[in-house]
Amino acid sequence: MFEIEDNVPVARIISGRRRIYPFDKMSVGQSFFVPCEGEEGDRTKGSVRSAARVAAKRRRGNGESVKFVSRLETKDGVSGVRIHRVE
Repeated sequence: MFEIEDNVPVARIISGRRRIYPFDKMSVGQSFFVPCEGEEGDRTKGSVRSAARVAAKRRRGNGESVKFVSRLETKDGVSGVRIHRVE
């Protein structure tokens, strides 16, 4: 049978994926580069751009004024995408 217990706090729900990009730590004028080569290159570019949109929307929902822009770039001979925080 099951034991009935009193005063046990409800556990917090942990949802979503672990954030791998540093959007929450960025200040205006900062950027980061994500290499996007190989078979998954185009998918990675789309993924990081989508993550930037979601991060901006989440922070705007918290009352912050946040805007990220992405640009394709080559760094040290590696193609990728750079995400800039502009607002």
